[in-house]
Amino acid sequence: MERYFFKPVLANPSLGARITYLMKLKGYSDENMAEYFGWGGDDPVETMRKYKNNNRVPGKERLKEMAELFGVNINAIKPYDFKNPIEQIYYHMWEEEQFPYSKFVIDINSYKRTTNNELVIKGLAEWEKMRDKRINGKITDEEYIEWKLHFEL
Repeated sequence: MERYFFKPVLANPSLGARITYLMKLKGYSDENMAEYFGWGGDDPVETMRKYKNNNRVPGKERLKEMAELFGVNINAIKPYDFKNPIEQIYYHMWEEEQFPYSKFVIDINSYKRTTNNELVIKGLAEWEKMRDKRINGKITDEEYIEWKLHFEL
């Protein structure tokens, strides 16, 4: 029997949309999340809805717990500081999910060679290598997404 891969649609690269995407990808509902985190009260899924609608940002510990539950690197779901070039790479990886197979030019040779940029260049080169593998059919979309969700610089 052939195994099918369900790839959710990313509405946008916001934190709430990324959490929603991962919940769909990993098969979790708002109710599952509320139960996992032990939320009670009249509306136990209210917190999850607020996260998904960008009306509330999970704290660092909650983000760590979510990353562990989803089986992803914390960099996949944390809020990004756009002053940090490394975090911009993670953001663009999500942006690519919004526009799959779009042409995304990565010109690593245009980066000035500084200590900080060496890490950025390394990350971009690794990402470009994996993109090429996916485009050339050497890895599946599922393998590519899992690689991105575990990628760490």
